[in-house]
Amino acid sequence: MYWLFLAISIGAIIYLTMIILGFLEDHKQRRNKIEQTEIDINRLEHQFSESEKARTEAENRSAKLEEESLKYEQDISELHTKITDSMPKQDKEAES
Repeated sequence: MYWLFLAISIGAIIYLTMIILGFLEDHKQRRNKIEQTEIDINRLEHQFSESEKARTEAENRSAKLEEESLKYEQDISELHTKITDSMPKQDKEAES
């Protein structure tokens, strides 16, 4: 009877040890996955901040180019007005 109790006790201890070791192994794997996920998140946040910076720079450049194009359009319009104003004068002088 004593040997039976001793065998059951040792079996229970071995079984509990296997459960604990399995838990520790799972914990280690999940911790590694969590750390990898944190690294990935940090990398994505860094990429996002870089792309946000590039986006704002592109928006600023496009705004400057738009202002410049409006100025050129205004200059072209003024030149076109000057040309059209000078054309009738040339036609009237040619008729005289």
